[in-house]
Amino acid sequence: MTPFPHLFSTLKIGRLTLKNRIVMAPIDTNLADQNGRVTDALLAFYDRRAAGGVAMIIVENSQVDYPAGKNTIRQLAIDHENKIPGLKKLSKTLHDRDTVAAIQIHHAGRETTLEVTGGKTPVAPSAIPCGHLQTPVRELRRSEIETLVDKFITSAILAKRANFDLVEIHGAHGYLVGEFLSPYTNRRSDTYGGSFSNRMRFAVEIVRGIKAAVGKDFPISFRFSAEEFIPGGITLKESIRIARLLQKEGVDVLHVSAGIYESLPTLLEPMSYDQGWRSYLAANIKQAVEIPVITVGVVREPKIAEQLISEDKADFVAIGRGLLADADWPIKAKKGRVSEIQRCIGCNEGCLNQRLTKSIQCSLNPETGREQQFKRLPLKKGRKKILIVGGGPAGLEAARVSALRGFHVTLFEKKPYLGGQMRLACIPPGKEKISWTVAYYEYQMQHLGVDVHLQICAGITEIFDATPDVVMIASGSTAIKPAGFASLKNLKTPDEILLQTEICGHGIKNAAIIGGGGIGCETALFLKEKGLDVFLFEQQSAIALDVEPITAWDLIERVEKAGIKTAVNRRVADIKDNALQVVRAETEEDKMEDYPFDLVVWAGGRMSNQGLVQQIKQIEAPFDLQVIGDAKSVGKIHDAIYDGYTAIAAC
Repeated sequence: MTPFPHLFSTLKIGRLTLKNRIVMAPIDTNLADQNGRVTDALLAFYDRRAAGGVAMIIVENSQVDYPAGKNTIRQLAIDHENKIPGLKKLSKTLHDRDTVAAIQIHHAGRETTLEVTGGKTPVAPSAIPCGHLQTPVRELRRSEIETLVDKFITSAILAKRANFDLVEIHGAHGYLVGEFLSPYTNRRSDTYGGSFSNRMRFAVEIVRGIKAAVGKDFPISFRFSAEEFIPGGITLKESIRIARLLQKEGVDVLHVSAGIYESLPTLLEPMSYDQGWRSYLAANIKQAVEIPVITVGVVREPKIAEQLISEDKADFVAIGRGLLADADWPIKAKKGRVSEIQRCIGCNEGCLNQRLTKSIQCSLNPETGREQQFKRLPLKKGRKKILIVGGGPAGLEAARVSALRGFHVTLFEKKPYLGGQMRLACIPPGKEKISWTVAYYEYQMQHLGVDVHLQICAGITEIFDATPDVVMIASGSTAIKPAGFASLKNLKTPDEILLQTEICGHGIKNAAIIGGGGIGCETALFLKEKGLDVFLFEQQSAIALDVEPITAWDLIERVEKAGIKTAVNRRVADIKDNALQVVRAETEEDKMEDYPFDLVVWAGGRMSNQGLVQQIKQIEAPFDLQVIGDAKSVGKIHDAIYDGYTAIAAC
């Protein structure tokens, strides 16, 4: 029996019966081809998610007006009969896994760029550019609105012909349908703007047209932002009216999301957001309607999903990024194997930052988006002995994959614990979820029988004594402390600060952070939480430039809210007696003396630990040597885990 009985109970959407309450949320993958057609890579991606036991997959935002309405370079399209053969393969792939096949139909409206649309000026209800993208837009003519209604209807017809079970209208996140709904983006004075009923007209005509074209028994889902979190935008109060009208018009299920591009962190939440934080939106909508309601937003653990269903806050839970991190989330949850779940930490690095220029990825799961390249790794004949030096993310992933391949794995870690830099990274406020990744790897090492040796500073002797076939050096990196200032008593690195149990006291009341990247911002927030006055210096034009856009947005907002003072375009030229001498970075002029601080933190980067690597290279080693993670090149958790995985995949 499953420990989550509500989550794994059946429920109907229209004529469809779903085997559990878990829905895969639509996530743009950028895995289609340049013409929006289904590719083998896209099929493999969805096949892997369906194999994990999800009840229904809502295939990503599929374009009804290609390329004018695109919002990503290789967006899937459902705009023409020539797309049907590939889409039929996709629906069959899901059906073969006993998964309900749904597809989302979409038009970007004003939330796109000229690069993506091929130079076509984006269209919207009103000529109001997106405040985030700032792309010029033009207002739709009435005849064009009618044409777009027909395009949505045509896409629904194509979806049915391609054997999909359900179609979802994308009315959320500030895209075209949502732009008509919202008083913030719809300033029209004709019958498609102004009053509530007029702003609903575009959506209602699409719903009615689809019902008339494909039959009343073909289920329709409608996804919308119940709160846009922008002054003048849609609020929960109006969303209840939207939900009731959509139910009246025959919509079969409501998918309750939030946010638009101008409130981006509420749309694709960064790490600092709590699990299920916006479930209250779906809960309020559910009380107002009689049709099923899907909730979505930072649901990472089965116990949270179970709670949402058992407390009647939603009928279904949509999980998106969680299924990128672990496609087997549903199967593991059903069987109570919760410790085996790799929980998404919300870093947004692979699923957002990498996806925008490449294709969908996941920092914690190198197979995501590469399912064809990295098929289930085969066991190797002959049991190789793998020795790994370093228990950070690269070393731990290498150990995990080595053990899965049937190799004998030994891991040396000089600290009394595993996790490496992840142990420090989860300490600043808002970064706690990284501890989930540490816990996952600790479990995997034990579960897979990896021979872990803590508090062993491995050298040449220890390595040779282990007689390995392959040695992987994952010795990580060290925070840089500038040589000229290294002797200053109160000059610390972020690592040293995060390791201190007591920071306040001893006359320390204020701190300067030199370096306003992600680590500098996080350290500043940590010190501010400890009660210090904090000043952040950055020589570039803005802080948090080295992190992905949504995390940067969130960091900047939290730094400002915390009252941390910032100075950009400033370079610290010297430190004397803990007084900073600062110059304008762009001109090297206007020297400002005497910025006194009790504590100075140098957040100016890291360098690879390659001492052991150099020792090994000086001798004739009877084993293959690989250097991975920060020991090879300082990067992010995304880079380290990918390095660890691919190093072993090649063995």
